[in-house]
Amino acid sequence: MSTEPHPPSKPSRLSLLRLVAPAVPNMLYKSAGHLLSLTPQSTYWDLRTTLTVEFLRSYLSRDNQGVTIEEIQATTLKPLAVAANTWKVDVDVPVGSVEEQSALEDMVRKAIVDLASGEDIERFIPRVGVSAATGEWIGSRTVAKGEVEGESEKWSEEEKYESMMKEVEGGEESGVVLWLHGGINVFPDLFEACS
Repeated sequence: MSTEPHPPSKPSRLSLLRLVAPAVPNMLYKSAGHLLSLTPQSTYWDLRTTLTVEFLRSYLSRDNQGVTIEEIQATTLKPLAVAANTWKVDVDVPVGSVEEQSALEDMVRKAIVDLASGEDIERFIPRVGVSAATGEWIGSRTVAKGEVEGESEKWSEEEKYESMMKEVEGGEESGVVLWLHGGINVFPDLFEACS
């Protein structure tokens, strides 16, 4: 008996055909839409990218009995548990009146223009309006002895914020960061135009 490992076998043509055949109708449909510039991605993707994405989409959704890629992706986007030594306080940032919305948008536009270092960038910045933002305060936390894990999760956001700020006032070592969700997605084409 030989103990040498066997070289990997080549996939048969039949197994390759079984892999590719179910994706062919959708790939033909998407490639025709791409070549006729009927898809939103046709200006950004080449034909090879379109076919690769459609093949992967077809292959990944094949064994899931009608479950879409978006539904599969949503299962990976579950909120993570907050560590016992971390404060996390959810916050909603209201927008305010129409004048405040306009002033806020003007401030953002001015900041972008100032960061552009003299380039004429203002013509690339669209007027998109302002909407309410969500975010979270994150800070380090001293866990009290005897505290039951997850007890602070039952507190209201106001109670968490007050407790976090009491702890932060103690010194320079404890810091708090306000993370605002989203916002930059408004200007994806702006950064491509500037680079």
